[in-house]
Order: sequence, then structure tokens, then C-alpha cells
Amino acid sequence: MIRITGMNSGLDTDRIIQELVRGQRAKVDTIKQNQTSIQWKQDAWKDLNNRALKLFNGTLGKMRFSDAYAKKLSRVSNNKASVVTGGNAVNGVQNLQINKLAKTGILTGAQIKKLDGAAITSETKLSEIMNFDGGDTSFTVKVNGNERQINLNGETKVQDLIQQFRSAGLNANFDEGNGRFFISSQTMGAANDFTLVANNENGFSALNALGINVFESSDYESLAAVQKFEADGTTFTAEYQALLEAEMEKMLEASEAALKSAKESLTALEESIDKKVNAHREWLNQNNPAGNYDGLSNAQVFFEIQAFVNEKISIIEAKQEELVNLKAEDITGLSDEDKEAHELNIKALEDEIADVNGQIEAMGYNDYTGPDFMKDHEKKEELLLSIEELQDIADDDDSRQLQAESKIDTDIAFANHALTLTGNQIGLNGASRIHGEDAEILLNGAKFTNSTNVFNINGLTITANQVTEPGETISITTEDDTQGIYDMIKDFLKEYNALINEMDRLYNAPSARDYKPLTDEEKEAMSEREIEDWEKKIKESLLRRDNSLFNISSKMKEAMMGGVELGDKTLYLSNFGIGALDFFLAPLNEKNALFIDGDDDSAHTSGKADKLREMIANDPRQVTDFFTALSRNLYTAMDKILLERSDQFKSVNTIYNDKQLQREYASLNDSIARQEARLKDLEDKYYKQFSRMEVALAKMQSSQSAISGLLGMSMGGR
Repeated sequence: MIRITGMNSGLDTDRIIQELVRGQRAKVDTIKQNQTSIQWKQDAWKDLNNRALKLFNGTLGKMRFSDAYAKKLSRVSNNKASVVTGGNAVNGVQNLQINKLAKTGILTGAQIKKLDGAAITSETKLSEIMNFDGGDTSFTVKVNGNERQINLNGETKVQDLIQQFRSAGLNANFDEGNGRFFISSQTMGAANDFTLVANNENGFSALNALGINVFESSDYESLAAVQKFEADGTTFTAEYQALLEAEMEKMLEASEAALKSAKESLTALEESIDKKVNAHREWLNQNNPAGNYDGLSNAQVFFEIQAFVNEKISIIEAKQEELVNLKAEDITGLSDEDKEAHELNIKALEDEIADVNGQIEAMGYNDYTGPDFMKDHEKKEELLLSIEELQDIADDDDSRQLQAESKIDTDIAFANHALTLTGNQIGLNGASRIHGEDAEILLNGAKFTNSTNVFNINGLTITANQVTEPGETISITTEDDTQGIYDMIKDFLKEYNALINEMDRLYNAPSARDYKPLTDEEKEAMSEREIEDWEKKIKESLLRRDNSLFNISSKMKEAMMGGVELGDKTLYLSNFGIGALDFFLAPLNEKNALFIDGDDDSAHTSGKADKLREMIANDPRQVTDFFTALSRNLYTAMDKILLERSDQFKSVNTIYNDKQLQREYASLNDSIARQEARLKDLEDKYYKQFSRMEVALAKMQSSQSAISGLLGMSMGGR
């Protein structure tokens, strides 16, 4: 709202009104200041609460369990191994030798090109790299005891082959810049190594052409050595029988899986057919209630629909012929009335044709009935036949055995043939091969192997970094980590002191009774530094003499200074060389802080004897028992405060009355709104009064001007 005032009176109306409402505005400012104070108090408590929760859930939560004190430290005589020590490791000196490091199986392919000498890309088809005679071209990838057959044809692209390698459980890539395949195991170790074994001579040639035929006799020797029959010529050897049973089991699993898939497909197809045909059945029942369509088969419903459609199509064809003839008539000599009647006849025929088409569409003919129905039934017949054949294979052990024998005989024959192809042995075609190996160490003379270079043995996590020389021994010395226990207690006290000191500082803060949060008007008259200093004094005093703060800090101090019963003794922190400074010497807000005698980082106690370190070294059990119990006492004291909740005052996991403060803050919003409304009403009242005054003055000035004008004219006439 724009107000134009004081034009006639010459008064600074705005300033006068603001002075008149100053008392009401002060009420608004006072409530806002109170609300700001509550917000700052909430922030102060939140910060304190977060620090308390950090201590409670962190260091304190761990130290109440004896496992936290089971710290061990191991020193290794050289950097060929590194050791992480667990709490259950055995103290003493152990001897380590590293015989082998774990390796990842890696195949670096030979450089290859297209048949015409051009470079190969991921989009290159294999027919551009090698010749295919139409026979089976395949090889087997063996990884982690699993086998996957890779089938190749002329349309297979390099990127397709890469994907097949990856699907088989390998890392694979083709480097277009170098024209080489790079293939590796996904993890280290002998068990995770891989082999590429040709299934036939075409597969062997394909591996050569792709530059990845790292032929090794061991890949084929075991299979080539298998004899089919015992000396009697009729009984299978044990090796052959094992291969036969494994192959028959594989074939059975494949046929059963295919059978299951076919049955699932058939069930889904039958459900789909039923659903679609039932829609037509429902349409027939609605449009011809006299018919008993529920008792008809799907095929019969189909023929009923077809009969209906054929009848309607005949009607459409007849009317379309009539329409063509009607449109062909010569109406040149007809009157306008007859011409209009002719057009109406054409329109009527078109409507009749559209109506019949609508009837066909209404029964859903275009959605399913027709060619799609026949296709589904043909597919169903194919599935039924496939299921019958697959069932025969699953049931016919003799047939399956004959197929398995044929495959194994072929594999053995090829393995024997492959051993004669010495010209393709590893390295001769430019490929290189690193086999996956397990790491091997000797710890105190006992051999350990692992697929990685990390061994977890009796609390030690040993990482082998380098093979030791013959006769070289690495010493691992394990002992109690007294420094680790000392540092843990020291860090705990540091965190406790920081929290207690902050509580004492806030509780003992100087009074800031004469300081209130600044209004916007007051801030305009001050510098940023002055505002910052002013607000700092208020914020530091918000929890001064706060009863909740006193209650919390007192319970924490009582828990820390209380005794701990260990057997027939009661021990205190002072028994371990830990205590507060002399009351009169300690800084104001550090009178409850706890210090370790002999702590090099403490200016107050560094010159004293370090009793805690001595007791950790001489009697670690007593130290563990004491600090476990002490931590548990403090944890319990804080837990009671944190878990306490009230619908009216506080939530769980808070040490202050957060709900009460939130309610107080929210209630002031209503007070502010009421007082601001009163302020506005008061301003509007004064502006209306001054406005009426301005109007009255304007009228008076206008009358005076008129009188002056008349007097002037009269004087001039004399």
C-alpha cells in the first residue's frame, strides 16, 4: 500500500505514526526476541546432545566390552610381508617364508588381421578373419570347474565373441589398436584359472585364426589317454564309464530343463488362448442367448465366430457391389429433388456397411479371431510334439547313452589328433599365457595355500608382498599392544573432558541478562563485528544455571569418580594415576577434567610417574576389568538419561527437553501474529485520522483561496 501524507499539513506523518505505535511495536519485538532466544537454546542443546551421543555410541559403547582391550601388535622383520594383528593372536615370534605369490590367469592373444590384411574392429565378422566350411566350429571355456561351449559362425562378430567370453565368467577385451584379444580370470588362484579347449578340428583352427590357441598338451592328454573297453572288449573302463555317466547326466538335465520350459510355454499359451476365446464366447452368449456356447470347445467357438463373420462379410460384399452400381448411375438429367434422393441412398448404403463392420469389430474379430487363432493352435501343436519328443529323450536311457557314447568317442579321437598338432604349441603363434596360481607360504614350517596373497591364520592377517629368497625367513613378533590400550583410554578421557568442560562452561557462563537478541533496527546502527560480539555473549549464557544441564553433568561425574568393585577390592581412577587437578589450580571450567599422570601431552601432569602405562604392562587384566566396569557405569548413567522419554517434555536419545522447547517456540508464532495484527490495526487507525485531517486542511485552503480571489477582484474594480 502506498500512502501519500503531509501534503497539506507539511507534517512528517509516517514518522509521527511510527512514534505513536512504538509501544505496540516493542511488544512484537520482545516476543520475537524471546523466540530467537529459544531457537538459539535449541541449537546449543542440539550441539551438546550430538557430542553426548557421539561419546555414548562410539568410544564408550566399545570400551564397556573387554574385547576392546584385546589389542595386539606385530612387528615384521622386512617389507616382503605385512601383518594386521587381531585381538586373539598368540604372543610370540613366528617364522614366515613366502614360496609363491598368487597369480591371475592371463591370455594375451597373438596379433591378428582380416584375411585381406586389413585391421580388425569389434564390428568385424569372423568370416572376414577365417574360413568356415559349414561344419561345427566350437571350443569349450573351462572356469572354476564350469564349462561353457562357445559356438562360432561366419556372422559372429568380434564383440559377440567378447560377450560370450564374459558370459562364461572371464574378463575379455579386444584391443583394436594392437589387434589382440586380452582374456583373464576374474580372480586370482589356481582354482579360478581357465582353459580354452577346442571341441573339434574346426574349433582348433578357429582358435589359431583368432590368435588365442595357447595349445598345451595337458589340456588334451587326460582325455586322449582314456580307453573305452577293458581287455575283454565289452566292459567299459572306469574312466570311460565316469565320462559316460557325466555326459548322460548333463544330457538328462538339458532335456529335463527343455521339457520344463516347453511345458511352461504350453501352459502360458493355453491360458492365453482360453482368455481370448472366452471373450468371443461371452460375446456369442450375449448376442444369441438361445445358443449354448459354454459347452463348445475353443475350436467350435472359433468356427461359430467365423460363420458369423462370413455371413456379415457376405452382406458387406453385396452392399458394396450395390453401392458401386449406385455411384455409377448417370444422374445428369435428374431433377434436383431426385439427385438429392440419390445421394441419400448412397449415404444410407455407406452407413449400413459401416454398421456391419461395427458388428464385426464389436465381437473382437480384429483383435484375435482369424490368422492369429490358427497360429496359436499351430504353435500349441508344435509344443505338444516337442514335449512328447523331449519326454521320450528323458525316459529313454538307451538312446541317451548311445548319443553320449558318440560324443565321448568323438572327443577322445579329437584329443588324440590334437596331440599330433605340435606346430600350434604355446608361444609359436605369438600368444602368451600366464596360468593362475595359488599363493604359498610356510608359517612355522606348516604350509598354507590361498587363492589370494592374503592369509588369515590364528588372529594374524598376513599379506604376502614378495617371494623370499631360498633360506630366507621373515620374523613376525606379536605382543600386547600396551600403547594401543593406553591411547584408547587417553582418547576416551580426552573426549569425556571436552564434553564435561563444555557443560561446565555453559553452566558457569557469565550472566547476559541485559543482552537481548537485536532487532533489525538495532542491527542497522551496529557493525558486523559488534553484532557478532553481542550475539556471542547471549548464546554463551543461554544454559547458565540450567537444572537439566547440572543434572546430566553431575550423573556423569558421579559415574566416573565412583569406585569399581574388583574381587575384594574397590578401585578408583586414582589407583591408575588418573584424576582431576587441584581445585584451586585448575582453570575455571576444567575443574572436573581428568588427566593421566605422566602424559607427555599434558602440561599439568607430564612430569609425574606414568602409573597407567606401568599397570597396563604389568597387569593388563586388572586394567581391562576396571575400565570395562567403569565404562559400563558411565554408559548406564547416560543410557537412563537418553532413554527417558515424555510426550510432554523430551524424546528418546535426547538429554534435554526438546519437545518442550519446540512447543514454546511454536506458541510464540501465534503471539507474534496477534501482536502484528494489532500493530497493523493501530497504524491503519492513525493513518485514517491523519488522512481526514489532510482532507479538512485541503478544503480550508481551497475556501481561503476563493475568498482571496473575490476580494482581489473587488479591490481592482474601485
